[in-house]
Amino acid sequence: MVATTHSWFVGAGTVLLVLLLGIGGSPAVASDSAGTAMQTQTVNTTLDVQAIPGSISYTNPARISGTLRTANGTPVATEQVRLEVENRTRLVRTDGNGSFAFQYRPRSARTGTTDVSVRYIPDQSATYRGDTATATVSVTQVTPTLTLDRSPSRLATGDELVVTTAVRVNGAGVSDIPIELRIGGTLFKRVVTGSNGTVRTVIRLPPVSTGEQTVSAVIPYEDRAIAGERAAESITVEPRPVMISMDATRVDGAIAVNGTVLTGDGRAVPGQSVQFSTEGQQQGSAETDENGTFETRLSTDALPEGDSSVTVTARFDESNTNFGTAEASATIDLSGGAATSPTEQPESVLQALVSEVRSFFTVPVTAAVVTGVILMLLEVIARRLGLYSDAVPESDDTETTVPTDAENVRVTDTTVATDTDETNASESDDDTPTSASRPTDRMGQAIAAGEYDLAVTMAYESVSDDLRATASLQNGKTHWELLEWCEDSALSADQVDTVRSVVAAYDRAAFSADSMDRASAEVAVERARDFQVDSLS
Repeated sequence: MVATTHSWFVGAGTVLLVLLLGIGGSPAVASDSAGTAMQTQTVNTTLDVQAIPGSISYTNPARISGTLRTANGTPVATEQVRLEVENRTRLVRTDGNGSFAFQYRPRSARTGTTDVSVRYIPDQSATYRGDTATATVSVTQVTPTLTLDRSPSRLATGDELVVTTAVRVNGAGVSDIPIELRIGGTLFKRVVTGSNGTVRTVIRLPPVSTGEQTVSAVIPYEDRAIAGERAAESITVEPRPVMISMDATRVDGAIAVNGTVLTGDGRAVPGQSVQFSTEGQQQGSAETDENGTFETRLSTDALPEGDSSVTVTARFDESNTNFGTAEASATIDLSGGAATSPTEQPESVLQALVSEVRSFFTVPVTAAVVTGVILMLLEVIARRLGLYSDAVPESDDTETTVPTDAENVRVTDTTVATDTDETNASESDDDTPTSASRPTDRMGQAIAAGEYDLAVTMAYESVSDDLRATASLQNGKTHWELLEWCEDSALSADQVDTVRSVVAAYDRAAFSADSMDRASAEVAVERARDFQVDSLS
């Protein structure tokens, strides 16, 4: 009876303090029916791949075969597993001995004798750890045909430019080839070819100089299995007139200025500089935001004494763009009539903190605090007097069964086609996974181990898997095509923004020569963890 009373004291006091004071607790820990903490175990794996004889190329593919076992030699049998080669993932099925095979066409592999890395990426719900193996191979280069089409050929800043590029070898499209799109040598977008070797993208023309400009598509490869190529087309950039509006007010010994820069048809002009002057003297500048608005404060110290008014001028003149020039002025009364009322002085940090604490301790909250403290004191007194025992009665329900390595081998019902051709479903980069659950510890483990590219790849696969499982998308979409689909879907703006963020990080991790940094990887992982889509109806 005393022990029961003790439990009630502890539970009631803790609940009141946590719920009413808002004190955060530790993350929830999974437990069984008896309250015994359980911990998910992970099993180490060993990935082996066989040597690749002879010379290979994109037109002369190799067959990669190997085995996947647990660390103690138990085969990961009849399991659909995700393997990554050249930053491209595919799903293959192991047989009863843990063996697998698939066709490999080199794309970004370096020419000559090189090591091809094959990495096993466990499903987010699997109990396995990943592993990597390498195979030495001799790679020869193939030169593709790169084409570029753009529309329209005449446009101005802010207009939509449609660019379509295609990469082909012997007339057949080559998928997963990165292409950099440039205007006058400046990179403005990076895309990746789809399953048919083609990619189409739409951009708004950035601010560039008027006249003839060159739009180019570049395969940024050098000494790779697919040779680097370039294609170009010209466009004519026409001038775009702009309008500027401005308001100016005297505030606390300064002049507050704000306004907007818009094109003639009402589009915002973002990321451009506006210059300010008073009575012909330069007074600094401000940059327009994404809505074309600007704001700043100008000092009155340099103004002649005794002047009753001053003229403020805002001028937009970006000569390196195809925007026109624009100017707006306003006259400010310095006599005092137009001055705004003095602003209130802010409270000190300490005063603000005291006020916040006082406002928090309302009568109900204070009563809860006192009650919680009393209950905890009663618990201490009960312990001191020895009125209860800490012993926990035995129960048959507290037994926890830990699975063996063999029991951890997960068999799915997914049917996978034969793996003799790279276009088969068993080797598709985008096959739908068998599980929709998504524990997040593996992405965190990859970041902790410094494998930032792997963490981002897992984040992308997690988001991609959720979308494919929910929307029943067809296999074969690239990450950019997946994003374009999301932008046209019923997803919310926040969900599309999450997909856009993860896709951009994955593109950098998978195709950029620059290594992924920890901060960017952590952002992608957190966005993937928060992503959830229940239906797209």
